[in-house]
Amino acid sequence: MHAHELVKEERHFSVYLLQNDSGRFLLQLRPKSRNFLPHYWCTFGGRVRVGETPFQSVRRKAREELGYVAKNPKYVLSTTFEHKDFKAHLHIFTERFTKKQKLQIKDGENWGWFDADHLDTLKIQRHDRELIRYVHVWLNSLRERDVVIIFLFDKKGNILLQKRDNEKEFLPGYWSFFGGGIEPGESPREAVTREAFEELKYKVNRPRLIMKTSFQHPKQKSNMHIFVEKCESKWGLKLQEGADWAWVGEDGMDDLHMLESDKYILSYAFEYIKKMRENGK
Repeated sequence: MHAHELVKEERHFSVYLLQNDSGRFLLQLRPKSRNFLPHYWCTFGGRVRVGETPFQSVRRKAREELGYVAKNPKYVLSTTFEHKDFKAHLHIFTERFTKKQKLQIKDGENWGWFDADHLDTLKIQRHDRELIRYVHVWLNSLRERDVVIIFLFDKKGNILLQKRDNEKEFLPGYWSFFGGGIEPGESPREAVTREAFEELKYKVNRPRLIMKTSFQHPKQKSNMHIFVEKCESKWGLKLQEGADWAWVGEDGMDDLHMLESDKYILSYAFEYIKKMRENGK
């Protein structure tokens, strides 16, 4: 080292990448008034304080910047990059966003959810873009998602199905099921109770678990917990999610624009419901 060369200060930062059920990551837009990277899209997080671990730092920054309690952030990797004034050590954490909490964005001019494959149109630093894509690949390599499905059926044995929005990235316009992901700390029974109310304003009574199965999507493995319940009254049901809904009989199943794997699950549910009705249940 030459005498005139200075050793750069080393700084540690925690980075928090929150991901939603669609696989998109939450980013913030820095204000135009900032001296450093004005109006750039960037990640949430910040400098690790003296005496603080990166894990403690990322939980603190989630509270300060998002009003969000990070319950179980997963450590992904640590990396470094050279800033003109210092050497930065980045400690990257990620976590699945839970709908039970509401975000309160306290830092940045704007925010949004972004797909890792569509970052090139954003004004964002190259190393941030590369980090997000790395985390995206890392999550896909180990992703398993636990989900619940609720089949409400009427006195004729028809099952209530949902038609997905045409704007959905995954299977737009397909017929599918009501239900969703099991959130951290939830049991399948608690999840199906929550999903039925969120999507249909329906309060389940005694949902019956009839099947557990797994399906490998291109981007993740879904472990499905499938419930049925007789809907005694259709009054009060309200479609809260999806483009449409319909009560479908077994003879109308083949005409639906639906995944073959979903038709298999649906046919099993029809058979199970038929036996329940024969037994007077």
